[in-house]
Amino acid sequence: RRTMNLEMASYIEINAVGIVMLLILCYYAGAARYGVDVRCQHHFMRMAIANTGVLFSDAMIYLLRWHASAPAMAATHFFCVLYFTLHAYFGYEWLCYSIYKLHPNLPHSRVRQWVLWIPCLMNLALAVASPFTGWVYTLTAQNRYVRGPYIWASTVLALLYWAASAVMTVREMLRKMTVRDHSVYALLLIFPVPSIIGNFLQFRFYGLSIVWICTALSLLFLFMDFQNYHISRAVLTGLYNRRQSKKQLTLEFDRLAGAGYRLFVILADIDQFKTINDRFGHLTGDEAICTAARILQDSCREKDFVARFDGDEFLMLGRIQEDSELEEILQRIDRLTREQNAGEDGYTLTFSYGCRVYGQEDCPISI
Repeated sequence: RRTMNLEMASYIEINAVGIVMLLILCYYAGAARYGVDVRCQHHFMRMAIANTGVLFSDAMIYLLRWHASAPAMAATHFFCVLYFTLHAYFGYEWLCYSIYKLHPNLPHSRVRQWVLWIPCLMNLALAVASPFTGWVYTLTAQNRYVRGPYIWASTVLALLYWAASAVMTVREMLRKMTVRDHSVYALLLIFPVPSIIGNFLQFRFYGLSIVWICTALSLLFLFMDFQNYHISRAVLTGLYNRRQSKKQLTLEFDRLAGAGYRLFVILADIDQFKTINDRFGHLTGDEAICTAARILQDSCREKDFVARFDGDEFLMLGRIQEDSELEEILQRIDRLTREQNAGEDGYTLTFSYGCRVYGQEDCPISI
C-alpha cells in the first residue's frame, strides 16, 4: 500500500509540475500585447490550455482507479473522453499555429477551417463512442483504464496534423524565393519531436505516461520563441526592427553568392514627418507611422522582408528574377499611398525612397 501511495504521489507530482508550468506560460503569453502575431498567440494559448486539460484528465483517471462506484466510473469515462478528444484538438491548434507562423498575412477562410476540423471531429466521435463500444478504451470492474483495439486510430488522427505541419514547413523551406530566417523552419520541425518520442515510448512500454509532459516542454521552447519574436519586432508597428534588419541583410548577402536570383533593397522614409508631429501631435504621428507600415507591407509580397529601420525609416528586401517584380512593388506603394491620401486623415502621407538590386557578384553591404 505504501509503494502504491508513493507511486501515485510521484505520478501526480509530475503532472502537477507540468500543469503549473503551462499555466505560467499562458499567463505571460496572454500578457503580451505588442510586437506579437495575435493569431499565433491565441493558438499557442489554446495549445497550452489543451495540454493542461490532458495532464489534469490523466491525473484524475489515475486517482479514480480502484474506486468502482457508479459516480467514480462516470467521472473516469468523462476524463477519458476529454483526454482523447484533446489529443487531436491540440494537433489542430498546432497546425493552425504553423500556418500563421509561415503565412502571417493569410486571410481567414471558413472552408479551410472546416477542412482542418475533419480529423478532430472524427477523433471526437471515436472518443465519445468509446464508453459504449470500447473502441479507444475500456474500464475494468475496478475502474482501471485499458486500451481499446482502435486506440491507434485516435493517435493517427492526431498525428495527421503533425504530419501536415511538417510537410508544409519543408515545402516552404525549399522555396528559394522566400526571405525568412531558417530558425523558423527549425522551430516548426523540432517542436513535435519530444511528443513523437514520447508517443513511441508510451506505446512500447504500457503504463508509461510521458507524452504530454514532453509536449509541455515543447511548449516551453515555443514560448522562448515568443520572447525572441519580441526582441526582433518594433513595438508600434509589429514590423521587424533594426536589429533583425541587420541580421537579415547579412544572411541574405551571404546566401546571394551562387544563388539563382537577385536581391532588391529599398530604403524609404516618410516625407515631412516632423511637420506631421508638430502640427497634429505625436499620437497622430504614431498613427502615420502605423499607416506607412501597413502601406509598405501590403505593397510587398508575402515572401519579402519589411522592417521599421529607424524612426520614420523603413527597409524592404526580397528576392527577384526580373526587374518587373520590383517595379510592381514600387507601383503598389504609389497606388496605396494615393488611396490613403484620398481619405480624411488630415495629413498627406508621401515617401522618399531609394532602391537597388544586387546580384551574386556584389559584395555584402554594411549598415
